[in-house]
Order: sequence, then C-alpha cells, then structure tokens
Amino acid sequence: MQNHNAGRELAVGSRWRIFPATTTLGFYDSFAQYIELSAVSSVELREAIDGDALAAIKCLPLLAHELQHWADHLSTLWGRQRLIRSLEAMDSRRSNDPEVFWKITDYLRLLESDYFSTYYQTIGKSTPQIGPSRPWAWQLTAGMRFDVDGRLAANRPIFFTQFAWPDGSHACRVPFSVSALLEARAMAAELSAHFVAASNLPEAESKVEQRIASEKLISRLYNPELAVYSVGAHLVGNLVGLKDAMQAFQLASQIAHVSLDLPKSLFSYLKIPNDFEPWKTRVPGAIESMDRGFVFLLLLFHAKQIGDLEVDEWLSEVLLQSGLPTIAEIREASDSECVELRATARVEHFAKRLDFLWDLGEELRKTHSYLDEFGGLGAPLPPVYCNDLEWVLPSQYLKFTTADELEEWWETCNKMAMQFEEFRDACGI
Repeated sequence: MQNHNAGRELAVGSRWRIFPATTTLGFYDSFAQYIELSAVSSVELREAIDGDALAAIKCLPLLAHELQHWADHLSTLWGRQRLIRSLEAMDSRRSNDPEVFWKITDYLRLLESDYFSTYYQTIGKSTPQIGPSRPWAWQLTAGMRFDVDGRLAANRPIFFTQFAWPDGSHACRVPFSVSALLEARAMAAELSAHFVAASNLPEAESKVEQRIASEKLISRLYNPELAVYSVGAHLVGNLVGLKDAMQAFQLASQIAHVSLDLPKSLFSYLKIPNDFEPWKTRVPGAIESMDRGFVFLLLLFHAKQIGDLEVDEWLSEVLLQSGLPTIAEIREASDSECVELRATARVEHFAKRLDFLWDLGEELRKTHSYLDEFGGLGAPLPPVYCNDLEWVLPSQYLKFTTADELEEWWETCNKMAMQFEEFRDACGI
C-alpha cells in the first residue's frame, strides 16, 4: 500500500480543499471520496467500531468530523451537484476531446466559489497584546471578489466576519463560504461523538474526557488560524445569545444543513433583514449566484428575533421568519431537484461510480434529517485509509470493490488531479 499523504497532497495542494484541513490528523478527499485518518491505525479504528471505549475516545470524534463531510458531499443538494460536476470533468479528460475540456475549468471555478481563495482571509495576532484572550468582538462586513480578469465584480459579492481581541487588535477575517458551513456541521458531529464516546467510560474517566473536550473546544473557538471551523458557531452565539458552545455548534449545523440543501427554486423566497441595508447593493448578486454562505447569514439574522423554543420549533420559526416554507416542503423541493440533477448528468466513463455513490447518497438522505446529530456508527460508511497504510472497508464497499481496486481508483483520481492542474496552467488561470 502507498502512503497517500506523500502523493496526492503534494500533487494537488490546498487549492482542492472544499473541506479545509488545517491539521494533519485527518481529512476527507472529495475528489476520490474516501477518508484518511493520519493519527489512527486500522487496528484502533476497528476496535473503536467494535465498541472498545478507549479506542472510541481516540478514533470516533476524528472519524465523525470527516464522516460528516462525506455525508454532506453525497447527500445534500450542494454536494450532489459538486459530485456530478467532478465526474463530468473527469469524464471529459478521459475522453481526450479538447472540445469538452471546458468542464474541467468549470468544475475548478465551482470549487473556488465554495472555499474562496486564501487572499480573502486574513490572520492578525495569534493572541492579544494585553489583557484577556476572549471573547472576540465581531463585525459583519461585505465586499466584492475579483473576476478571472482581475477586476472587481459586482455580481460576485463576499461577506465576512471580522474578529478582534478584547484589546482591539485584529484577530482574523473569515469569509462565509460553503467551507465554513461544512465545518460547522463537522465540528458539531465531532463534539457529539466525543460526548457519546466519553459517556461509555467509567464516571471519573468520563468527566475527565468531557473536561478535555471542553478545553479543546474553547481553544479552537479563539484560534485565528482555525476560525473557518468556528465562525458559524460564533455567529449563532452572538446573534441568538447562546453561551453554551456545544449548543451553538448544534444550531449552526442545522442552519448549515438547510443552507446546503436549499433548492434553487426557493432562493427567491428569502426575505432580506433590515440589518443588510448597508450592503443592499451586494444582496442581488448573492441571491443570483445562490451563495449558500449568504443563506446561512440571512437565516441567522432572522433567528435573532426568536425567543427560547425547542430545537425543532426554533428551526421551523427561523424558516418562517426567513420567508421559506416548512422543513418538509424544502426537502420535497430538494428531492425533486435531485431527480432533475441526476437525469441531466452526462457521465459515461465513470457512470458506475456515479450510480454507486448516488445510491449511497439516497440512503443518507432517507436516514439524515436537518435535526440529526451524530449518534454512533451505522451504514453507510466510506472507505477509511489509516496511518498503518491499511484500508478499513465497510460492507457495502466490499460488495463493490476490493482494496486493490480502491488503490486503482485513488491512482486514477491522482492522475486526473495532475491533469486538471496542467490544464488550468494551459488556460492561464
């Protein structure tokens, strides 16, 4: 088996990161649809899946984080659009027909629209010059992105949260990208998994693990370099008035799920809060481009008007205030758009791969609602590559492929990634 960290990561770098990886503990590869856990062995992971409490503490939070990325990629409307476009781009390159190579640049531009270039992110001081290190002061700002010719584009707005330390010094500026929404989801899953795993330990050890998880959470919340992971929860806490960080991540995850699954037919329903008056010239471009990070912002600004309700009632009220229909109606419209999306997909060389992943996504859509939290390990699961260079393959993959065939798929994706980069350079972008 090959060391994937020494291959694909060097080949494609950070420009492919829909799902940001600022640490080396693990990541989800959206191009090849597998999880890599660099801090976990295959033996430890199997022990965790089999119920070993100590192995679960080490493995399950990390796995849950990346597993959420995989589920969102295969099951949300946003993710399924990206899945099809990636396979269509691979298909065009495999055909070796220059007339359809435009699908490659089309796909790469879609990725950029999801995570935004690092140019738009800023990191100031890692700690304040004086005084306490938290809480952060925050401010919503907006601007325009550049087009491919290097000119500011009014139809490409971008919204940020700027954070400052209590002494007034700049901490960071973070765009509300799709990546930020995905990380709100993944962090909620990770924290929930840590709680579930800790609850299976003896009482004294469980309390220690919960304290460790709490300390780790606070350090992430106020780390400028990790702000993409926490910006969604920060906004929930600041607008809704929550002091419980875990609850903030859970609510951010639910709003993010709706935002990622919102069909294009419902974007025109969105009501614009008065808070957005200073950026009214930016709003039409955000709606027209179906900016899901902007949807997340809108929903939460409407949420600040809502009082203390049960979670399901709270989410329903957020949708009502935002001009959207019920959760059930949103999912029905999303299901219809998924059917249309699948019918119009043009994938030939990788058709079996699309069929397999699409069916897994359908299963995930049936079992995961907008109010779901991580509750343990259940089917379906993706292949997981561990630090001992071994695959852990769930049962549905054993029916579909072997470890050797998975390696062959990984090699195909790695080669395609290199070819995509070469074509990007040939296009001068």
